[in-house]
Amino acid sequence: MIRDPFYRDIIARLNERLDPELFEQCAADLLREIYPGLVPIRGGADSGMDGAIADGEDEPFPLVTTTGKNVIGNLTRNLNSYLGDGGQRRRVVLATSQSLTPRRIRNLYKRARELGFGLVNVHEQASMADLLYHRPEWCLELLNLTGTPPALSIIPKTQRPRLTQTIVGREEGLLWLSQTTGDRLLVGQPGSGKTFLLSKFAREKGGLFVVSEDRTEIASNIRAEQPAALILDDVQLHPEFVAELKQIREVIGADFSIIATCWPSEKGKIQQRLAVPKSQVHELGPLTRNQIVEIIHEAGISRPNWLIDELVNQSGNRPGLAVTLAHLYLLGGAEEVLLGEALSREIVETYRPLAGSNVREVLAAFSVGGNVGMSKEAVAEELELRMVDVTRSLVTLGAGGVVLEVDDRHLSVYPRALRHALVRDVFFCGALSLEIEGLIDQAPYPPDVISTLIGAKSRGGDVPAQLLTQKLEENPHLSDVWTEYAWLGADQVHWILQNYPEKLNAIIRPALHRAPGVALPLLLEKAIQDQRPLNTAPDHPLRVIEDWTQEVYLAEEALARRQTLCKVLTKWLSNDKDVEIGLRALKSVFSWRIFQRETDPGRGDKVITRSGSLPNRQILAFQELWPETVKLLKIIQIRDWKPLRDLVRHWIYPTGMYGYMLPLERRNMIRSFGVKMLSDLMSLAEDRPGVLHWINKEADNIDLDLDVPLDEAFEILYPVEDFENWEKSRQAQIQSVRQLAAEWSERNPPQVAERIVSIEREAE
Repeated sequence: MIRDPFYRDIIARLNERLDPELFEQCAADLLREIYPGLVPIRGGADSGMDGAIADGEDEPFPLVTTTGKNVIGNLTRNLNSYLGDGGQRRRVVLATSQSLTPRRIRNLYKRARELGFGLVNVHEQASMADLLYHRPEWCLELLNLTGTPPALSIIPKTQRPRLTQTIVGREEGLLWLSQTTGDRLLVGQPGSGKTFLLSKFAREKGGLFVVSEDRTEIASNIRAEQPAALILDDVQLHPEFVAELKQIREVIGADFSIIATCWPSEKGKIQQRLAVPKSQVHELGPLTRNQIVEIIHEAGISRPNWLIDELVNQSGNRPGLAVTLAHLYLLGGAEEVLLGEALSREIVETYRPLAGSNVREVLAAFSVGGNVGMSKEAVAEELELRMVDVTRSLVTLGAGGVVLEVDDRHLSVYPRALRHALVRDVFFCGALSLEIEGLIDQAPYPPDVISTLIGAKSRGGDVPAQLLTQKLEENPHLSDVWTEYAWLGADQVHWILQNYPEKLNAIIRPALHRAPGVALPLLLEKAIQDQRPLNTAPDHPLRVIEDWTQEVYLAEEALARRQTLCKVLTKWLSNDKDVEIGLRALKSVFSWRIFQRETDPGRGDKVITRSGSLPNRQILAFQELWPETVKLLKIIQIRDWKPLRDLVRHWIYPTGMYGYMLPLERRNMIRSFGVKMLSDLMSLAEDRPGVLHWINKEADNIDLDLDVPLDEAFEILYPVEDFENWEKSRQAQIQSVRQLAAEWSERNPPQVAERIVSIEREAE
């Protein structure tokens, strides 16, 4: 039984017959806290939309509301109506006054998928009651219910909208809360799920949150409701209230336990005030990646993997932050979430009324220190704030899950994307920028400061180039930050390679992406002395080039990379550079293969690789590079033809683990171009009997009628093996060799010797 009388009254009224139109208006108003772009749509001709939710991506998507018991039927009718009127979006939010079981909720998600929709969220009775709890005007208009929330509430004071009501990864914590008696302390980082866990406990075990400091009202509510437990959330903000609550309990002779929550750094202090042993203290650690993935899935995001992986990374394995990020994505798409823009705006707008007008500046100051963070003393000094004000802001911001205790002195802001957006908006925003030099000087770990400055620059912050290069030169051994700097663009890559060419290995990936015309020749130079096979040396310069050309997500990008590499190789070979290296790299230009890599969101160390081929249009487009390549091959001296042989075989045999998956039309297109290559190479190998021998053999293998001008002597000494008629073939070869020997016996011996040597070289 829920002990909160006001909440019980709300639930009771929601179970009564409600005015559907009034509920529709109420739901649209209440849910605007969660979906800021929501507007109501009144009247019957609403095309299945009781509200329209604008997310900035396209036309608004529908809100469906219902007070009827047949929730799934109402959802089905509304979505069919929306589709029938030509609605384009495939997202929907559902709000109902009905109480739904987990099975009924799963069925709603299933029905939405059957109709081609993603159900962003289901706001059933409990969710609507939570929203109504602090909206007395709607309690009166919709439910005819007067009154204000009491001092002891089933709803935590700082609760924010939740996308999921399911406990994930915190079952042990809920069991500990339920089985442990007496006063107890729950410890966890901001965003670790303390409040959500206690909300579950309060509803199931008769606990209530203390949401007022009025002793008289608290005592009165205790006598009336006789709760099993009173919950003091984030008690480190008012540690003295533990003693107050203990005294109230003793004075009125009540029998309730006190459950307090705090951050890890305050554990010892609060444990002492509660006077409880270690057995009465439980600390929440981070969840696993798989558990965070499950939370994101429950929030309504099931794909793509790269997005879920990024949300998991940004969450720092904290469920509260994962839910917030998922919610922001569902509202406004991926880009703003990935860049930290949406989270920055959400946190500042949500917590400014509670944490003070300088909430953005406080967060930005702690962000300067990166992962290691900053001390409260340094932030207070540089922003000229009182320590108590900084502390109160941090405790309030903790509810958003974006502040993390690094140790007993330093706090950091997470995720990185949020740090970068905040530092840009506060310290590098033009004329209104605050001074950052003092914070940089007081930051405990300079490399993290450099990373943060680079992140702010990448988001358009006006970070002086001289400041960044100065900090990099002060830390020449930190390859990670040099790599981050190179990702900023071609100018940064040029600066590094011009002044610190030895950094090429550290910045090779961003260099290839940002300035391939500079990076590719340097890689070719490095490859000259590297004799390692490519298949076992992923860092071999030619393997790096190969991976760069093939690892793409857009076919147009693959074509552009091949064109760039072709231009570099043309210049390389035209300038009498190492021909073998140039020819080996040529295979990367003329490769129809592409692949994509993505991280398994549940396991950050597991990489999933998907292989395939360029689509037909791109295959045809980059074949246009071949005629100019043939002209180039005619004017260079080719000693080793193996790279060209490998290139042709790549096209005339499009099978194996890649080719068998190709459509027949594409396989035929690929082989057709391979035939063209084979024919063109024949014109280049007029004086190379060994190469012509190989061309003729390959033509026979694919039943190609190609008139290859073979060298008779070479073919006698190195015939094509006939394994089906081996003995007969062997006798014929012996006879041919004897005839050739008889002819050569009449020639000048030095000339014969020279001829034999040349044939042997060709055979090799």
